[in-house]
Amino acid sequence: MPKNVVCIPHTSILSNMKRLKIRGLELSKELAKKYNVYVVSWFESDGPPFVRLFDVLRGLINFNKHFTCKGVTIICLPCFPIKYFHRLMFLANLFFFRRAIKKLQVDAIINQSLFYDLSMEAIPYVYDMADDYFEATVELPFINNFLSRQIEYSKVTTTISSVLSKKIKDRFQKKVYLIPNGVSIPPFAGRKRNVRDELGLEDRFVIGSIGNHGKWSGIIFLIDVFKEIKKVFKNTALLVVGNGPLLPYAKQKVKNELVDDVIFTGPINPDEVHSFFTAIDVGVVSFDKTLFTDSSLPIKILEYLSYGKIVIATPLEELQRLRFRNVFLIEQEVQKWVDALMLIRNKNFDSSDRELLKEYEWHKIAEKLSLLIEGFCF
Repeated sequence: MPKNVVCIPHTSILSNMKRLKIRGLELSKELAKKYNVYVVSWFESDGPPFVRLFDVLRGLINFNKHFTCKGVTIICLPCFPIKYFHRLMFLANLFFFRRAIKKLQVDAIINQSLFYDLSMEAIPYVYDMADDYFEATVELPFINNFLSRQIEYSKVTTTISSVLSKKIKDRFQKKVYLIPNGVSIPPFAGRKRNVRDELGLEDRFVIGSIGNHGKWSGIIFLIDVFKEIKKVFKNTALLVVGNGPLLPYAKQKVKNELVDDVIFTGPINPDEVHSFFTAIDVGVVSFDKTLFTDSSLPIKILEYLSYGKIVIATPLEELQRLRFRNVFLIEQEVQKWVDALMLIRNKNFDSSDRELLKEYEWHKIAEKLSLLIEGFCF
């Protein structure tokens, strides 16, 4: 009989699966080929506290309802926000989690979240750090305590990057395993769109920024770069795909400074985003360089490469350790980025990266995680 595995992702599947590629879901889809996999999820909206309370209410109404998605079973739970009364909220979240899995005879749990405290849970679990949560929540000491408990009591701890693995190992004197982000090699299934034709980009050199444009994304810097490029190379366009809290500021900047040929698409369903990857000529990851981003391995880096796109990125520490020939790391200075973009627009993709990229296919990443689960949890 297949073992039963539960995954708690780092973000809501129910609220984000149509606009984000989610690590927990991608790993679960691959693990479902070997185990019975259940993914717990909740409703999660951006907005003031009363909106979050409405999300909790929706979770209570739909508690323990099961949905099937891409080979895995999604279980709906309420998720109580932990910013206030965090001890009580942790207990409430754990109470509903235990009720939901009570009859499943769970053999192992993969926990990526900041909401479910499994340190007192009898079922063995992997704590998988999908980001440097310590740096992301430095202003919330109780989260640091939560993270310490998850790492201490987990059967095995995994992280997305070698930089983060070393930080956790040095801090806790515990062996940490690298389970990086992955990629699905094209072609993707799904509806294909001629994005260049739709958006009037047929003869343009298209710079693409695809992903979540959060406070660390560097999208404002990227618009400054694009303004300067337009002065020397007018036949170019900037395609910004995705959502994020910085987008309203980016749109206002474009409007105020009269920057032409910047296209904001908003969120795109992951089943259709392949059409946007094929539409661009070069991919960019303009992240601010911080202690948090230095430990990251953005999925979009791998996805750009999988479509044969050259990438320009800021020199995040983890990216400096990779061996991709088509990723050019440039300090976050406007003129340096302008020079780099002008230089690579006539450069061909180095095909040697295609072989290296095979190491990052989701099914291979999931197999590494499977070996750890079987070695430490079963």
